[in-house]
Amino acid sequence: ATPDTGYKFVKWSDSKTDDTTATMDTLKATAYTEDTTFTASFEINSYTVTVKYVYADGKEAAKPISVTKNYNEKYSITSPEITGYSADKEVVSGNIPAKDIEITVTYKINSYTVTYLIDGIQYGKTETYKYGESVTMKADPTRIGFTFSGWDRHLTKMPAEHVFIHGHFTISMHNITVNYLYQDGRTARPSINDRLAYGTAYSYATTPIEGYTADMASVSGTMLDADITVNVIYSQNKTNDDPNKDDPNKNDPNKNDPDNNDPNNTEDIVEVDVPLAEGGSWALLNLIAAAITVILSVCMLLGYFGKKDEENKDTELKRNGKLRVASVAVALVSVIVFLLTENLSMHMAMTDKWTLLMVIIALAQTGIAAVSRKTNKNPENHAQA
Repeated sequence: ATPDTGYKFVKWSDSKTDDTTATMDTLKATAYTEDTTFTASFEINSYTVTVKYVYADGKEAAKPISVTKNYNEKYSITSPEITGYSADKEVVSGNIPAKDIEITVTYKINSYTVTYLIDGIQYGKTETYKYGESVTMKADPTRIGFTFSGWDRHLTKMPAEHVFIHGHFTISMHNITVNYLYQDGRTARPSINDRLAYGTAYSYATTPIEGYTADMASVSGTMLDADITVNVIYSQNKTNDDPNKDDPNKNDPNKNDPDNNDPNNTEDIVEVDVPLAEGGSWALLNLIAAAITVILSVCMLLGYFGKKDEENKDTELKRNGKLRVASVAVALVSVIVFLLTENLSMHMAMTDKWTLLMVIIALAQTGIAAVSRKTNKNPENHAQA
């Protein structure tokens, strides 16, 4: 007997025997005394479907899966998931054919995108990378007056997903310092120190100082993307020794008119250069010490030149001349120190950093005067003896 596709012959049989080994020739050779029906038995075949999983280069991607079913029976095999790859057949399915078959599923590498966003807005073009490919990160962007936070994610290899990388800008903060100085660099008034955001408008009015003129009435502007330092310089108001020099009103007949109340008709004061003076004042105690030093020197000189007895004068010259010369030198030193360290155009204070030196000079002069006086008394005592 010839089986149909997908089947196989099993046996012939009649109504009397069930010999699976009997062939048609055997059955024909058997003597039958009655009508007999011969029946051919068939059995369905089973076949195997094998699915292989490979990458595009032919390397195995996953272990093969085999399914054995009867002919024409339905089958369905789901392809395994592999990170970063997509199968060309997600499901292998169909009816079992009349033979064993082998099916190949190929996995292709996936590509994914990288998108950068700054403050929620896309920055630059979207980039595409294959799974596992090296990723080159975008450099941190710059913006005048703002500070970049940095990217919230850093990639070296492309993962198996679409990636969104975020960053944001914050406005930059900077320091502004306004120094108020005299021309010689001394501090005229406390500095202003402020911290402002980029682009912020600022304005600081300059406080007047009596007797001085600032080179800026105010410091104002808009904050830059950097620290700012501004120096406001106070110059002392000057007078002019020559009343007609550089005087735009020298030919004005109303210049010296007492009834002329023109507020612009003013006289400048000449600034005296005092190289060692510091601060905005002069010390009264320093003036007193200098005066005492000079007075003691003058008294010693008057005591010397006031003697009418020539003989005593010659004796006095030999005895106390050196002390009087020393007193004159001390007095000169005191006056010079005072002139170099004190600016009488400033306001008055009791002491300053030079007071101790002036007091020491005055005490030295007092000591010289005391020694001179004692020496003057000793000769009289000798004379009486």
